[in-house]
Amino acid sequence: MRFLFFILLISTQLFASTIKDNDISFNFTTAQGSVLNSKKNQELMSPASIQKLITTGLILEEQGPDFKFKTKFYLQKTNGEFKKLLIQGNWDPSLGSFRYPNETDQLTLFKYISHQLKLNEVTSLANGITALVKLPPHKTIPNHWSWGDIGNYYATGTNSINYHENLFMIYFTPGDSIGGNAKIHHTVPYLNNKLFINNVTTGKKNSGDQVYIYGGPGITQRHLTGTVPLASKEFRVKGSLPQPTFQFINDLTQHLLTNNISVNTNKNSVQTDTITSLTKSFEYSSPSLQKLVTSMNFKSINLYAEAFYQYLKSTPKKESQLSSFVEQSFPLSLDQKDGSGLSVANKMSTQFMTTFLNKVSQSTSALSFWSSIPHKGFGTIKYKFKKLDSSAKIQAKSGSMGGVLSYAGRFFSKKGVEIHFCIILNSPIATQRDMQKYIDEKIISIYNDN
Repeated sequence: MRFLFFILLISTQLFASTIKDNDISFNFTTAQGSVLNSKKNQELMSPASIQKLITTGLILEEQGPDFKFKTKFYLQKTNGEFKKLLIQGNWDPSLGSFRYPNETDQLTLFKYISHQLKLNEVTSLANGITALVKLPPHKTIPNHWSWGDIGNYYATGTNSINYHENLFMIYFTPGDSIGGNAKIHHTVPYLNNKLFINNVTTGKKNSGDQVYIYGGPGITQRHLTGTVPLASKEFRVKGSLPQPTFQFINDLTQHLLTNNISVNTNKNSVQTDTITSLTKSFEYSSPSLQKLVTSMNFKSINLYAEAFYQYLKSTPKKESQLSSFVEQSFPLSLDQKDGSGLSVANKMSTQFMTTFLNKVSQSTSALSFWSSIPHKGFGTIKYKFKKLDSSAKIQAKSGSMGGVLSYAGRFFSKKGVEIHFCIILNSPIATQRDMQKYIDEKIISIYNDN
């Protein structure tokens, strides 16, 4: 019995010692902004994915939940006939996405385009297809993102034309034994195997996805390292498309060719230009902004956050209390490097975040905002807060990366008080498990005491 007590005492002390006082910042307030409990709430911390809440609030306030992104298509005449298709995007992150069947998927999109071309009596695009984008390849990735991230699906770049969520799926056939070479079976969308330097081997059974993909924006080649598990027939790994806009043009071209519309592939191109003199022929709309921000927050999709962030930067702002508050918070309470929170250089205070949530709740977009944030048992918090009362109502966005764990959102206390909160731990040595335990205990304490 003494031995067991000694082990428990040591494990408790180890847990306490891994999380230092300077690693912790939190702020709990009422919905009206009265502080209930706080610790270092003005300290600048790395927030990780809770930064998506800022992006969500701002774009909903700017455009409203019914807003749809428009991709515009222009037909250019030569000798009286339409011979060239030009495509101009507006930061839609869902174009060609698999996430919304019969609405944005590749086949639905391509059928719509080919139908519109036939309505305009186009049988040949002798001058090819040109996609007009707003950023050159080297500017599609935020400056502060890690080289170890940007070849992987969660760190795809963004441009005014995005396609298939700027990612590809690569399917591996593992070797017959641990350490054996894992072969590339196929990719979706199709990519030539010559684009890959494949050093992936076979790991232990049930070891999961241990593959790392390296490759910068605009660079066609991808380096693959790590392992896929033994005894899996075809193991899927996701990576960032090397050249999403070119991939869009190439896939569209193949569809048109099979539908009796010829395309001069030698004239296909991507340019950083805008259209000023042509008349729009047709356009393609995204799902509603409400659908998109809900997907972003439930699945923590970095591409969507970056597309919204770039859209906000490139569009004249409407004056609002929310956007004014964010602008006035630089740089003492907020230092924002991207829209998703992937950069470790992002900084914010927990006081800033709870004030932001207070202001969102008083804005015209409050209902849309909160309906996009996961409830307990769903989205990125599906398996979190299990020790909280089963009847407890909590909505939160989570954030995690190496040395960072964070949550922000709202819950209703045992006495029914609406509480807005933000808690961020930045620790170079604490495990995610230890940080999660600390956060759970703090939230349960505030829940029971108010």
